[in-house]
Amino acid sequence: MDAMQIVGNGASIATLMEAGIENADILISVTGSDELNLLCCLITKKAKDCQTIARVRNPIYNKEIGFIKERLGISMIINPEFTTATEIARLLRFPSAIKIDTFVKGRVEMLKFRVKPEFNLHNEAVYSLRERLRCACRRCGERRSSIHTKW
Repeated sequence: MDAMQIVGNGASIATLMEAGIENADILISVTGSDELNLLCCLITKKAKDCQTIARVRNPIYNKEIGFIKERLGISMIINPEFTTATEIARLLRFPSAIKIDTFVKGRVEMLKFRVKPEFNLHNEAVYSLRERLRCACRRCGERRSSIHTKW
């Protein structure tokens, strides 16, 4: 990886120039201060229009991400705690899922799960699942396996 580490104030144009921001393709700011990360990205966008990523942990800013990205021009905002909590909540919604894939920015999820007898889905019509589960579900595919156990 072609990366450089510079010790200094990330909100200082002198520090950013020393780091060679004028030749950078991307700047990632992950200090302990949300405001410093945002300011560092903002100064970088003004000095050189490259991709910028800021770690922003304060949940107050979650409601303002659209404004921050569109108006301030920051490419990506990362909130590790929020992302982790969202992922845990998603996994808890489908505890029997073996795998969950997300598409269309989280609006579509594809689940892989083993149908167990306690699900009571034997001889259940696919179209009835939508009403029964109260969700917009579609069956993409299924894999059947016949397991024979000898006693």
